[in-house]
Amino acid sequence: MFDLGRARKLMEVRKIDGLIASSPENFYYVTDHGGMIFLGKAGTSTAIIPSAEDQSPAVIVMDWEVSVAKRHTWIKDVRGFGTWIHFDKGKKL
Repeated sequence: MFDLGRARKLMEVRKIDGLIASSPENFYYVTDHGGMIFLGKAGTSTAIIPSAEDQSPAVIVMDWEVSVAKRHTWIKDVRGFGTWIHFDKGKKL
């Protein structure tokens, strides 16, 4: 289980301003939410953990995943980004 206080102490010692978790494994560890990784690619779900105690952690996921993420993660600030997928009916894959 992710320990925010311990992570912040380690960031302070190492003079790190924050953590970014975007690999599927790290995202899950930090957020307790599996995320809907798009085509197995890292970076479609991202957690940002600031070292400063007066700054809140945030989760960024695809817009259609926001409501699910809000139910599963302990992080209160969950934001979505617009997703656009295009399928050309005239081309065969």
